[in-house]
Amino acid sequence: LACGFNHSCRPNVTRFCVGDAAFFRTNQPVRAGSELYMSYIESELHSAPKSIRSEALARDFTCSCVACEAEELTNADEGYLDVDVQFQAEMRMCPSKQRVKILQGALKGKVEGVKVNVLGKDAQELRCMLAAAHEELGQLDEALRAWAQALSWAAEHLPPFDEMIVSFAVQAAIVASRNGSPVIGKRWWRIAQEVHEVAFGGGRLHFELRYKGEIESQRPGGAQGFPMGDVPVAEQAPRPWAVVA
Repeated sequence: LACGFNHSCRPNVTRFCVGDAAFFRTNQPVRAGSELYMSYIESELHSAPKSIRSEALARDFTCSCVACEAEELTNADEGYLDVDVQFQAEMRMCPSKQRVKILQGALKGKVEGVKVNVLGKDAQELRCMLAAAHEELGQLDEALRAWAQALSWAAEHLPPFDEMIVSFAVQAAIVASRNGSPVIGKRWWRIAQEVHEVAFGGGRLHFELRYKGEIESQRPGGAQGFPMGDVPVAEQAPRPWAVVA
């Protein structure tokens, strides 16, 4: 079924996979008779320059979607920081305090005194590593801020109801609850459950089953430690969480 969709860097269809099953869902209102598009590249690359998107696409055609037609082609080699497996391994070897300093500098566009450009998808990796380092240091307010920034970026740049929004909201809920802020934790938890319900359905039970591991690994008492509840989904307001910071 997926091969029946043409590519767009601004897709109106999102594909979700649950086990061996693939689901296709529109992520915005679509007029009857309009063509449906999905993205052949990672959704985190949609905010990258056209040259980077073209390089990642690597197909026997040139994308002529609305986003690409409106953007000039620039040089792909502009000194971008490569947050690859090696970089992440090196960060894990650093003491937590040093890691925080390096990651904060990288997010500001400077590594070891050298200016670098950071793609949105790589900035997300940096935020996740930064949040983890703050958690190791017991700096839960800072960790929560990093997860919130990751969620805010995802809500702005990824397709609506992307599962990364759910993942970041779950992490924020866990940290908030550990930090003694159950009200804030509940808010993040409701965001995660709401987005998950729109994307996958299945209600609270399906949500708990999919995220049981994350919850139980970080929270004594597992899922019962969170003040959840069935969240009514208002699809006419697709991004109420985009304004949180």
